Amino acid sequence: MLDLSFVRANLELVEQKLRDRGQDPAGLLGDFRALDQNRRERITEAEQLKAQRNKLSEEVGRLKKSGQDATPVMEETRALKSRIEELGATAAEADQTLSEILSGVPNLPLVDVPVGKSEQDNVEIRKWGELRGFDFEPRPHWEIGKQLGILDLERLTSRITLGLAAPRELVALRKSLAQLPLLKEFTVDSSRLREPVVDSLQLRQSAVDSLQSTVSEGRKAEDEENARRNAVGAHPSQTARRMGHPPCFFSCSG
Repeated sequence: MLDLSFVRANLELVEQKLRDRGQDPAGLLGDFRALDQNRRERITEAEQLKAQRNKLSEEVGRLKKSGQDATPVMEETRALKSRIEELGATAAEADQTLSEILSGVPNLPLVDVPVGKSEQDNVEIRKWGELRGFDFEPRPHWEIGKQLGILDLERLTSRITLGLAAPRELVALRKSLAQLPLLKEFTVDSSRLREPVVDSLQLRQSAVDSLQSTVSEGRKAEDEENARRNAVGAHPSQTARRMGHPPCFFSCSG
């Protein structure tokens, strides 16, 4: 993911590089400039109010020490605290939105990468060896992975539906869904896909982020089971083997 400060300082460059990739900067970046400006203004205002609150807190202590009524100043301090919390929430929301925007922005091409619309515009730098020939028709990796049992989308879908997905399975799903924008980008005719390309961010939020409580509950249940096993003399590793932790959706993702 591109760094926020880099995009802020080189926004025009980023937009041009996206055009070079044949993409629409407005569609990918959205209201990046306005959101970033709003976030920085809220942070600056919150810092100024914190400094003002600190001074008022000192004033409250001075008034109380001298026996004077500090109620008006204390009320002003509480009002500042409420405003600071409001500004912090607004800045955090803007920061989350910016992170979501940047997560959908692809890597920028290097300066020496030729601009083109198809693979025919690529420049061959060097070539060595000979292309390997096959006496059979090679199959795509998703078919081979399914046959070997290391790619099982149906199984993962059912586990998510039942709320039984393991944390590493959710991580693998997140990584897979992150590739959907690239899939859409390199697919000339999206109607040829078996299923329509969906919005990866929305799908990640609904299928992955909403299951954090389920994962936490699963870990809590596992800890309780390990504690019970330890109480009767069973080793935690034996408990783990008995529980039968499921394999990862993509074995290569760990």
